[in-house]
Amino acid sequence: MENKSATCTWADCFEEPDWPTGTRERRRVDPTFYGHPKTREQIWERNFAHVIMDNRQTLSLVTLLNKIILKYLYNCIPIVLYDTYVGTTENYILEALFSEFPTTYITGRIGPNYTLDNPDILEPIGPQCRSYIIFLADVMMTRKVIGPQLNSYVVLIPRSSQWKLQEFLAAKQSRDIINLLVIGESYSVDKRINNEQPYVLYTHELYIDGLGANRPQVLTSWIGNKFSRNNVNLFPKKLRKGFSGHRFTVMAAHQPPFMIKRLSTDGVGNVNIRWEGLEIRLLRAMAQYLNFTYDIVEPSKLEMGPGDAVVDEIQRRQADLGLAGIYVTIERNLATEMSVSHSTDCAAFLTLMSSALPRYRAILGPFQWPVWVAVILIYLLAIFPLAFSDKMTLRHLLGNWSEIENMFWYVFGTFTNSLTFQGENSWSNTKKTSTRMLI
Repeated sequence: MENKSATCTWADCFEEPDWPTGTRERRRVDPTFYGHPKTREQIWERNFAHVIMDNRQTLSLVTLLNKIILKYLYNCIPIVLYDTYVGTTENYILEALFSEFPTTYITGRIGPNYTLDNPDILEPIGPQCRSYIIFLADVMMTRKVIGPQLNSYVVLIPRSSQWKLQEFLAAKQSRDIINLLVIGESYSVDKRINNEQPYVLYTHELYIDGLGANRPQVLTSWIGNKFSRNNVNLFPKKLRKGFSGHRFTVMAAHQPPFMIKRLSTDGVGNVNIRWEGLEIRLLRAMAQYLNFTYDIVEPSKLEMGPGDAVVDEIQRRQADLGLAGIYVTIERNLATEMSVSHSTDCAAFLTLMSSALPRYRAILGPFQWPVWVAVILIYLLAIFPLAFSDKMTLRHLLGNWSEIENMFWYVFGTFTNSLTFQGENSWSNTKKTSTRMLI
């Protein structure tokens, strides 16, 4: 059998009559580029724009913090706290800040549950004060991290939106952080490449009404290494108008003469309680000066005593103030915030008598008195045979009481081995064998 293969041309192999036939033409080569090409610098700028932007923002923030530290925080040692988010994703900010920090500082890390790895750094040693620079992802956790701060300056750099910052400044979590400065980055819609974003500086006004509400306050902004408003105090004085009639709960207990509880009955039979005393007069003066009102309640555990009962209620946050003539102790100072002492008092302490013996009894204690009488008589009687054996006479003792005293102490030192004599008439220098044998 013979195998035959058929061949066809490229155009004849297709059945479609409409397939284009003929010779192919080459595409025209045109060196001209039509459009808007980007230069090499523009391509690099597009690829590394976020790095350039972050670097500019970081340097601007570091410059702002250094300016705040030198003007407001130089008197106290700054404590720089940062959480896990800032320490891992934005560590370049911390590196730039620590490399140019103008003063001595202390660092601390905030754990995932918003507790410090080393909480002892919040407790100052001695009279040294503290100020805080806090990098925190969630601004609402600031109070949990550092607790109430009534005197320390606190600079907060959160990674939260401006709405969240204003919510925090208006909430009660920021009420007991008096000197608070919040630095928030302004995220505008038009965020062009290499365009530095400003930082807005906030604080809060405390007790703007009788309900104890706070109000956020914009102080100034920072852009181009300068403030938009110059000569602005970043830590203004708070509570200039007092507490705006806010009503506080006062825990009080009967403790004359500081707090005196008086009961009276009206015509209907209702019992009225009236408080008098030194501390209630101080409270009235403070309420008039600081513009607040108060309700007085009594502690539930009066069996603990007036002072301990009031302190216990304050620790459990059942009241804002406590009045009971409370003595200042270390334990109470650590558990609560106590005012300066307004009066001093004397006290007498009863303790058990010391069991230590007097000196004379300590010496005479080992023996009873008959033993000591016998010992003294032996010492006196031993003088005469010793003196006679040395001098072969007793004439030098008669009428010479000082010699008898010397001999008594010599006999005492001989028996107790506690005294030595090197005088001319000392028996230690005798040459007679009889005296040596008798001794």
